[in-house]
Amino acid sequence: LSICHYSLLLDPKMTATTSTTLSAPGPRNKVPIEEAQTILTTWNSILSNNASANPPVTVTTLDLSCRSWSLPVLTVLEPALMEIAPTVRTLKIDDVIASLPTEDGFATLAFFNRVFHPDLAECVTDVDLSDNALGTRSLDHIGDLLQRSPRLAHLKLHNCGMSKEVAQHLSEKLGPTIAPQLQSLHLGRNQMGPEGATHFGNLLQSCTSLRSLSYAGSRPLANGTKALVDGLV
Repeated sequence: LSICHYSLLLDPKMTATTSTTLSAPGPRNKVPIEEAQTILTTWNSILSNNASANPPVTVTTLDLSCRSWSLPVLTVLEPALMEIAPTVRTLKIDDVIASLPTEDGFATLAFFNRVFHPDLAECVTDVDLSDNALGTRSLDHIGDLLQRSPRLAHLKLHNCGMSKEVAQHLSEKLGPTIAPQLQSLHLGRNQMGPEGATHFGNLLQSCTSLRSLSYAGSRPLANGTKALVDGLV
């Protein structure tokens, strides 16, 4: 089962188009390979209808959240994902590697990094990676999406188990290329402590477009809180 939500968009020439969200809701567990072809068939039908609609319908949001996606399943879905990659603006891939072995989780992140590589998906503005276990190696597997997306403005990384080491690694990836264009950064419910907050405080100095910062539950303590405030002013 896939669900599409529609809204109206205006392109730079003020031509009316309709945007839609493509998703594959289901139980919060590992998606079985047997379901992959069913999802692809449904998606292909939706995309075919979109192509013949008047006004045109464009997929601008992909929502795969709260289901565990292994590489074999994603490989089945790849043709449809490659088709929508150039128009996707919002990428909801939160809680997508739960229950996967570590190397399988890396493979899943690397898949999204490849299909939504900035050279192919240059419209991405919003990325939600919350509720995925992200270590330094995980970040490396999705590095291009985080480091090079030319329009990335909103990044959510709630409850990713990030340590102070990961905070440093992520800060290095986001700045100086991505940091100046970020408008919102959500880092709540991680375990980075005051040292991690210090790394992000340094990053915030480059976040000249930032309008929203969430750090609740990441235990910055007094020193880390000061570093965050200093980075914002």
